[in-house]
Amino acid sequence: MSLVSDAIPHMDVETNMAKEKINLDILEKIENDLDIDDIISILFLMASDYKNVFPKVFELYCKAKEHGTFVIIEVVKENQENWEDKLLESICICNNRKVIKKLGLRYEDLKKYYLSNCGLYTKQLNPIAKCLYILCESLTEEETKALLHSVKEDKIFLSIDKDKKYEAMLEDIDQLELHLLYWMNIGYISIFSAKEGNLKDLLKHLNAFDDIKQVIRDLKCYDRNRNISSAGTLEEATSFCQTNVIEPGYSDKSIRKIKKGLCVIINEINFRGLQYETRFGTTVDADALLKTFKGFGFTVDIVENLTKHEILSTIRNLSKQFGCDYDCIFLCILSHGYKGGIIAVDEKEVSIESISNAFCCPEFSKIIKIVIIQACQGKIRGKVLNHDSITTDGLDEPVTADITARMNFCIFMSTLQGFVSLRDKREGSWFIQGLCNIFQRNKSFFECVTKVIEVIQNKRGTINDDCIAQLPELLSCRLHSDFELPQYNP
Repeated sequence: MSLVSDAIPHMDVETNMAKEKINLDILEKIENDLDIDDIISILFLMASDYKNVFPKVFELYCKAKEHGTFVIIEVVKENQENWEDKLLESICICNNRKVIKKLGLRYEDLKKYYLSNCGLYTKQLNPIAKCLYILCESLTEEETKALLHSVKEDKIFLSIDKDKKYEAMLEDIDQLELHLLYWMNIGYISIFSAKEGNLKDLLKHLNAFDDIKQVIRDLKCYDRNRNISSAGTLEEATSFCQTNVIEPGYSDKSIRKIKKGLCVIINEINFRGLQYETRFGTTVDADALLKTFKGFGFTVDIVENLTKHEILSTIRNLSKQFGCDYDCIFLCILSHGYKGGIIAVDEKEVSIESISNAFCCPEFSKIIKIVIIQACQGKIRGKVLNHDSITTDGLDEPVTADITARMNFCIFMSTLQGFVSLRDKREGSWFIQGLCNIFQRNKSFFECVTKVIEVIQNKRGTINDDCIAQLPELLSCRLHSDFELPQYNP
């Protein structure tokens, strides 16, 4: 099987990829394509000793500004371990597509491999630094100035910065990463490890900004001083943070163990009009999900052929029907898709946003909520000949969906926005079958997501003599931590 023009080209994302693509000679060329702001952002993400790194980074910053010297090369020559991997992950997080393209790689592939849109996940970098970088990118120029002003007026900051070096060194520098490194250097904020920091004095200033609430929530996960309302003591609050933070290498301490769960499967098969074909093969998917989550000891419920009203009503009433005593709830929806949503059997559109709003109720606020959607995400339907065993679940027009962020909430889509999602009429969909197979191996959720993406992007299919591929997408990730499903018992 080979690709059609609108499919995603294949790329093997291997653990040694960075070392194969990057060396010191290539790094010199990379630096030529970076401006000074890009360089400082990358150094910020790649740093390890955040307490003491500021003087070195600031010295290199000044040299680069004045003489145009190679900065990153000078750092990695000091024997920084795994610098190639850290550099590539940093470039991806910084969204530098020009450099990625010159390396012969695809940004979309790396984005899925590194989960660059998920603030709590990293492979080689410090996740707290990643969250702080996302903060830097999320603030407007005016908001950055307001934050710097607030910190400079803070009595705690003034009591620490007694020598008044701050304004003399950084008064005319607006790149927030340098200020953050200075604040760490003097102890105003701290990164102790990959899972803990002292961020309370920064967080109190961030509450003034309305558009960064998710960044604030992510940073609070790492703050050792976080006040958890359900925790009676500071020790309990610290324990909560330590067990709800993703740590590189998937340490057991950083992964939440799921003991009790619920899985609800909405399977749309027979559509009432002539616009959408019967979804042959979808029952195979529903059975695979049933077997998988039953094997985890979950309560599993399957409902079929629901109208738009019935879909949203079913989701809204989950807490009434099944209660709230769960660590995790999976909502799996199998249907045709449209631009930003799915199709009900009455052929009405149900937006992903409305599904999110119905699912993210107050009763489930402390429960991990995962939405799995097997459906296309385009608007132009292609006709499928009856003799083809592979078909699509919807449409292929590019789309930009508006997804509302939710706490402890994640949406995993069978395909990228704008592309088809493939389903074998006899064997079920690539996505659901691959997902069930991988979930049964008892890896952590983020490991499973990464593996599903890798497996599905390797597959090829043919529709009407056009050969196509598929790439799943983690569309929205607002989880407080990684988690692990119970041992699978078939």
